[in-house]
Order: sequence, then C-alpha cells, then structure tokens
Amino acid sequence: MKNITKISLSILTATLIITGCSDSSETVDNQNNEITVERGPIIGAYVVDSNGKRAVNLGYGKYKFSDSPLYPISSYGGYIDVNRNGIVDENDTQMKLSLSLSQTNRDKITILTTLANLDDDFKNEILTSYGLSEEEFYTLTPSTSLIVSAISDEVFKYCIENNSSIEDIKLENLQSMESNIKELIAKNELSSNTIEDIATQNEILLIDELNISLSDIDANLTLVNNEVVQSSQQEQDPSAMLESMPTNDLTQEQKDGLVFMYQEEKVARDVYNDCNHSAPTKTNLI
Repeated sequence: MKNITKISLSILTATLIITGCSDSSETVDNQNNEITVERGPIIGAYVVDSNGKRAVNLGYGKYKFSDSPLYPISSYGGYIDVNRNGIVDENDTQMKLSLSLSQTNRDKITILTTLANLDDDFKNEILTSYGLSEEEFYTLTPSTSLIVSAISDEVFKYCIENNSSIEDIKLENLQSMESNIKELIAKNELSSNTIEDIATQNEILLIDELNISLSDIDANLTLVNNEVVQSSQQEQDPSAMLESMPTNDLTQEQKDGLVFMYQEEKVARDVYNDCNHSAPTKTNLI
C-alpha cells in the first residue's frame, strides 16, 4: 500500500468504524486515556481508535481520548515536529506514514509498534537483534532510547526513499538495515548529549538528507498551524484534518478497486429496491 490518499483514508476511516464492532477489538481502562505518538513528536495528526473515536491533540505528540479507547489505535497524517519546538515550521515535515498500536493497555505509538502489528516476526527480530525487552518495546520512544531512535530513523528513511508505507516492509528489508542501525547506535552512545538531544539532531540531519523539510513555498505555515490548533478540539467530522494530509495519485489498481466497490454498492441498492417494490402488500394478499 502506497502513501495514503485522501480518498483511501476516508475509506480506511470508515473501515475502522465498521471493524469497531468486531470481537477482536478490546477496550482497556487506560487511566488518563492519553496516547503518545512519536516518530519525532507528531502534532496535528488524526488519531482514532477502532470504533472511530478521535483523540484530541494536546501538543508535543500527546493525544487524549474522552474515555477508554478501543484498540487498535491508529495515527494518520499530521506533522513531525523535528526540532521539538512545539510548532510547525520550515524545519519540520509532513508525516506520510500511518502508525498503529494493537497491544492493549499501552500508550505509545511508534514505528516499532507499527512493525509489530504486521507480524510477530518483526517484533521478535527487533527484540533479538537489539536486546530490548517486551516492556521496553512498548514503552520507549525515539526521545527516550538510542535504539528506538536509530530504528525509527532507518525505517523512516527506507519508506521515504522507496515511496512505501511501513506495511510494505518485508522482514528481510528490516534485517538489511541492521548494520546501519547498529552503527548509528554505536555512534550515538559516544555522544555526551541527552538522548532527546541526540534524537532531535539526528532527525534534523535526516530530514535535510531526504530533502523533505517544509518551506513557505511548499505550505502556508500559518494555515498549517491553524489546522493543528483545530485538531486540539474534539471533532466528529474529520474532513478538516483530511484536507491537511498529504496526497498522492491513485494507482490504476486502486482506481479499479474503487470502481469495483462502487459497482458492488450499486448492485446491492438495485437488488434491495427491486425486492422492496416486488414484495406483496397486504392488499395483494387478501
């Protein structure tokens, strides 16, 4: 699946609402219902549980649900606050990857938790190769762990360079990143700076390397920050946030899929109408 478009995101949101009725989802009593979403801190994202309930943007990558969310929880769009100054400026970038968290009773959404949702093999690979514990896997973020920071940077870089989503990554792709990740971890361990400062500097360098930072040419930053402010208010209608998300052209396969779904719905409507019109009335039965 390539980067999510507005139209496919709308379909995906509707799917989340439908799947919220599934027995596989689970509501957990999260004490304050607060969720951290971090690649660097992601602000102004559309964070939603599997029942379609949206979390309020608190700023600095923090979001809060009005009551206990129904897992899994997903994050779409928004902006990576690369320099961690609390606003979207020309040093930051759009978040083009969707993130998710399926593990109940957890409150951190990262690239690692998203990989874990693909297959247990991804989680086991990370636990084995980098010496993380299960608890650390779900509680550490790039700003609190050199390991998580390095993995996040390399996976993000892979996705941007290959125009892919995290869902496109294969286990062998992750394994091929191991030497670069461990080299970056070793380099970071030599620094006397705090973990957060190291993560921040590495993210700034990475955004520069990938040439994907925002500028006044790419976006009206005042408008962007107004949209981020809007995400701080609980809204049932996600259309305002959808308008701020990055778009890409649909592939022919995606277009064909949408046409197929439309035709399916049209057939269902026609069958329903035909059956409804041909059903015998009480008068016919007398």
